[in-house]
Amino acid sequence: NGLYVGSYDYVRSLILDAKRERSLSLGSVALSLPRSFSPLTPAFFSTGSPYHSAWRTVFFREFTRRADVQAMLADDAAGLAAVAAPYIREWLAVGDFHTREHVSACIFRLLARILFGIETVPQSLLAAAQAFGSSMGAFTAVAPAWAHSLLCGKLQASYGEPARYGLSSYLLEHCNAAKPAALKGRPFDWAAMAAECLRSGALADDEGHRPGSGGHADAPLDPAHVRSYVQSVVDGLLFAGLIGTSTLVDTSALPRLRGVYKPEGGRPETLLSAAEHLALYRQRPRPWLLEAVRLQPPVMSSSKVTPAGGTRCPFRGA
Repeated sequence: NGLYVGSYDYVRSLILDAKRERSLSLGSVALSLPRSFSPLTPAFFSTGSPYHSAWRTVFFREFTRRADVQAMLADDAAGLAAVAAPYIREWLAVGDFHTREHVSACIFRLLARILFGIETVPQSLLAAAQAFGSSMGAFTAVAPAWAHSLLCGKLQASYGEPARYGLSSYLLEHCNAAKPAALKGRPFDWAAMAAECLRSGALADDEGHRPGSGGHADAPLDPAHVRSYVQSVVDGLLFAGLIGTSTLVDTSALPRLRGVYKPEGGRPETLLSAAEHLALYRQRPRPWLLEAVRLQPPVMSSSKVTPAGGTRCPFRGA
């Protein structure tokens, strides 16, 4: 029960407004940590909190708002189209390119190239990403919210952990400024990035010590803290970037372009043909894609916005 907003631009402005107050709501998915998500995943911290703000600042600077990434997105993403072209050609050359397995493989290779500068993804890591991005992998990513803990563990071992831990290990080994001899992508200073986020004060203990060796603010971070931070980047990328984008292509876009979109209760005479969809897409690709996503969102979500004066927690003892 509540107000639903259908304007993409308006919802996007609400989500990206760092000054908008929101209350923190957690589901039982947290019970499966760390088998599903790093405890440092920013979704587990209130918007506007020191850690959440620091995490976003670092992520924007190092990834999505990095100069080369922004250059790709300029001029209707002409640079991105050029980078993506060889990957998409390889994907479309596969006979059953529309299957979730091949969609996820293409999306993961693009994310690895654009964000981390990884030109060639190892086959073992690509296979793990395909499992994570599969329909069963997508189910696994949300199953901990209600599935039995033993089932969750088995699913994570097969569909979640190989990609989660495989990618974080690869980034720490081959995309790490501290290991120049092993570089196979962009050299990120993961330790400095983690320190900037973790020493924001949000994760200080009762005595005011920030995470670090001996609890001193200027001491090196424990490697476990650095790994957990990298894992938070990976978990967000795999969950939202890989599963979200794969679902967008696999569920929202491709069925319409292939002429196999048949919504429940939809009358055939009211549906556009594949040729009509393709013509509209070629004419105005961005509006077409946004409309497809509006009609069939790849990710359903809601944000609870705190009203003036705050809210009272309804849980007993809180």
